[in-house]
Amino acid sequence: MGDKFRAAVLYGWREPFRLEEFEVDPPEGWVPVEVRSVGMCGRDLVVWKGGFPNLKPPLVLGHEVFGLYEGQPVSVYPAIPDPGCLGGDCPPAILGENLPGGYAERVYAPRENLIPLPDGDFNKYAAATCGVATMMHAASVARVRPGERVLVTGASGGVAVHGIQYLQLLGAEVVAYTRSREKGRVLEEEIGSRR
Repeated sequence: MGDKFRAAVLYGWREPFRLEEFEVDPPEGWVPVEVRSVGMCGRDLVVWKGGFPNLKPPLVLGHEVFGLYEGQPVSVYPAIPDPGCLGGDCPPAILGENLPGGYAERVYAPRENLIPLPDGDFNKYAAATCGVATMMHAASVARVRPGERVLVTGASGGVAVHGIQYLQLLGAEVVAYTRSREKGRVLEEEIGSRR
């Protein structure tokens, strides 16, 4: 018998979510996390529009999950490898896509996918996760080193704003480009003053 809890369920592409009771039968050894905050990523919008033909509703979206496990604040790493996959060539299952995600009261994941958090201010984590992680990954792939000059286009967008700050922490010289003079002024005042 599975666990029942309330979730925002997507039954059809571009349709409103239905808030209703949802049942999950978690695999053996997976643990429950009481969801306190979940990021709403641009990827969620792509899923909602039907942009991933391999996914089939009903779906519970949300891969940026933050909450409590046994009363302790945690983040849930959303990529869950297939334990039966040999050689690591199988794509992982992803919370909010081919596994029920965080648009719910509870989410289940393997214990090793839980990341302890220093505090329970969940909204600050949910607001920044995807943008920061995207730029950290991009900087790692590009092997950005202190003193290198990096151009960030679309610099007034959410990913870029976090990216500029992260690149500055790495010691890179950041050149930010945006087409809006007003957004450029705000970037210069807000981010330029943090150097």
